[in-house]
Amino acid sequence: VGLAGVLLILRPGTTAFEPVALLAVASVLAVVARDLASRGFSRAVRSSSVALCAAVGVTLSAPLTGGLADWRLPTPAELTALCVAAGFLTVAYLTVVSAMRVGEVGFVSPFRYTLLVFAFLLDLAVFGIRPDSWTWAGAALVVGAGLYSIIRESRLRQGRGQAAPVPGVRP
Repeated sequence: VGLAGVLLILRPGTTAFEPVALLAVASVLAVVARDLASRGFSRAVRSSSVALCAAVGVTLSAPLTGGLADWRLPTPAELTALCVAAGFLTVAYLTVVSAMRVGEVGFVSPFRYTLLVFAFLLDLAVFGIRPDSWTWAGAALVVGAGLYSIIRESRLRQGRGQAAPVPGVRP
């Protein structure tokens, strides 16, 4: 169902589809891989090391997008904005990796859906783009699928007689 929502947002096969949108799908796959890897590492491996590996992966994949825009030297203001963004990204990586390693996935994952809200708001504020009805419908399917997964997992736990997890703490 969530994939159907993503397809509604991307609309492949229509004039609204832009192949560059596939980068967003690749990004989601990379985030899922990072999260799964984060949980699989030994506790002896520091979260900062895991975050650094993810950042190196992003950096190494950057040349794949090189042909999508004309490159030029950033202005001092743009360079400052890039440095600030890099600082926030570092904090975000460390926070997400730590949350996925220590927290219960069912508790941490719903916070990802706030990305849709921020993406819509940034699209409007920066580019003046308003989501159309197909985008809203797709977003509703994605969020609905996520909420269904969370509720279903909670009910399965209760059915097995397991106590609900303490929010944010993995057993």
